[in-house]
This record gives sequence, structure tokens and C-alpha cells, in this order.
Amino acid sequence: MADGRREETRQRLVDAAFLLFEEHGFDNVTVDQIATAAGVSRRTFFRHFKSKEKVVFPHTESRLDLFRGVIRARTGGAPATFAVLRDVFEEVVQSWLDSEDHMMRSRRIVVRSSVLQSVDYDVNSKWEKAIGLEIDGVGMGGPQDEQLPTLRARVIAGVLVGAMRPVFERWYECGGDFDIVGNGKRALQVAEFGLEAIDDHFGGHKPSN
Repeated sequence: MADGRREETRQRLVDAAFLLFEEHGFDNVTVDQIATAAGVSRRTFFRHFKSKEKVVFPHTESRLDLFRGVIRARTGGAPATFAVLRDVFEEVVQSWLDSEDHMMRSRRIVVRSSVLQSVDYDVNSKWEKAIGLEIDGVGMGGPQDEQLPTLRARVIAGVLVGAMRPVFERWYECGGDFDIVGNGKRALQVAEFGLEAIDDHFGGHKPSN
């Protein structure tokens, strides 16, 4: 029951914040205004979100946790192969499509704020790190914040995230009327061709099938 009330309050804050951001712009809205619109105190706001920016990206940590859970269910913490990464991409993105409207609204808010564009960059960096750790196969040992992927894994993860960025951009531009899963898998297949050169340089083995 308590968890349900907490989630309800959190969602009220997100809904109130999005309406205010859409009407006034992110930079012109304060935490106090969000809290008042949601019918809670400023203190309650900060129980749910560390900052105003976090409200625009409320699902980042849960999506990262989903990614880690899905991929480790397949690998058991061993280095992730490219085939596993492709399959996990499809499963994770399919789950995101359940909140398509939220993603579209979030994107429209982000592109209007240079502050949020910087936060969006940081979110992509979190994904690169998370993917890199699974490529290394070190994702099962110790707190995530204390782990760093090898340079090779980080470069490969950067290639994969970079390959997906234009796919998501096209999806946003088309208002969701775009096969993000199918085109995303094709983008990852194209990216895979370049991974061999990366491993030739680093002397490793690409995450192959």
C-alpha cells in the first residue's frame, strides 16, 4: 500500500511538471510551482526527485535496471555477445513503447532547453557505461557507481549508442510512426561491421554471435 501511494505521488509530480514545462518552458518553472501543482510540499518533491531535471527523466534508473536484469538473465554476468545485445535491445525497447506518449512529451521539453540537452547527454553516458560493463562481463561485481568498463568496452558501447541515436531521432520526428525496433536492429547490424576494426586496435575479441 505504501509503495502504491509513493508511486502515485511520484506520478502526480511528473504529470504536474510536464504540464508546467509544456506551458512555460523548463527553465521558467520552479520546484515550488511543481510541488504546488501536484498538491504536495517542496520537501515531498525532493523525497522523490533530487532535482527539477530528474523529473524529465524519471525512468532512467528503472530502465537501466531492466536492461541489466534482462541481459544478466541471459549471460549470468559473463561477457555479453553481440547477439545477446541485439536481442536485449529489442526486448527493452519494446517495453519502453508502453510509455510512448511520455517519451514524446519528454523529447519536446528537452529540445527546448540547453540545460536538459546536457542532462540528456549524461543519460547517454550512463547507458554507454552500463553497456560497456556488460560487454566486459564485470556487471555482477560491486556497486555500479564504483565500476568502470575497459576502454575497449566503452568504445564499443559508444558505437552502439551512437548507432541508435539517429534511429530514436527519426522515431521522434515521425511521431512514433516508425519501426524503431526493426530499424534499430538494422542500425546495430551496421555498427557491428565496424567493431572488428576496434578489436584489431585494442587486441581484443568483439562481442560476436
